Amino acid sequence: MADKRISELDSYTSTLGTDVIPIFDITNGVTKKTALDFLLPPRFRWTTDFPSGVRFNENAYLGSVTYDANGVTLACEESAGCSVYTRFDLGATFSAVGPIGNPTFSTSFALLTSGTDFTFLFCNGKQDMTASTPELLDKHIGFKIIRTDSGTIQLFATQADGSTETVSSALTTIAPFEYYELMVRVNGTTSVDYYWANKGGAWNGPTTLTTNIPTGYENWLFWGLGNQNTASISSCIAFTGSYER
Repeated sequence: MADKRISELDSYTSTLGTDVIPIFDITNGVTKKTALDFLLPPRFRWTTDFPSGVRFNENAYLGSVTYDANGVTLACEESAGCSVYTRFDLGATFSAVGPIGNPTFSTSFALLTSGTDFTFLFCNGKQDMTASTPELLDKHIGFKIIRTDSGTIQLFATQADGSTETVSSALTTIAPFEYYELMVRVNGTTSVDYYWANKGGAWNGPTTLTTNIPTGYENWLFWGLGNQNTASISSCIAFTGSYER
């Protein structure tokens, strides 16, 4: 005896238009889907594991930026005023300003050498890393790691609108030579969600910040390190980076 569902499928297929696709479900029989049911929202995605510095814009004042098989290493010499960074152009030099849409961006990294005083920043936007304090006022959305006067090394969510910075409470204590992942999700101009994970573990968060969300900033993905104008040797390595919207 013929399977009723197969007969239904044959009959249904013979009457299809070009914009309808039959779906045969073993439990519920034939259902109808249009082509629109299979379309996903358009997405732009960029990823890197830092194979070289060819496509990056970088600065190494009293320090170095080094690309190798592991990623990119930022290092500050034992000289006050060190400022090193690498950044990828997401249209900044062609007048693209952030935030564009509702971007999500991330990085994986490890702290290597921890000096007495330093600030590490991962963000969408940019920052002058020569600041003598951990306060970061240039337009940005991201994470910072700070240490001052040989104190605890801590991770914070940070965003600034060009004049005022909003900073979360400390999210965790950072240990040198451990693997961390950071992810940021921007919800338009309303809020920003921050997530972090350690050693491949579960995501922590979100930590949500709602004030001093910048607009009209240069659309870079940015990794920077400074020593707060203190003669202190520090270094870190970023393994990967990504940006999607």
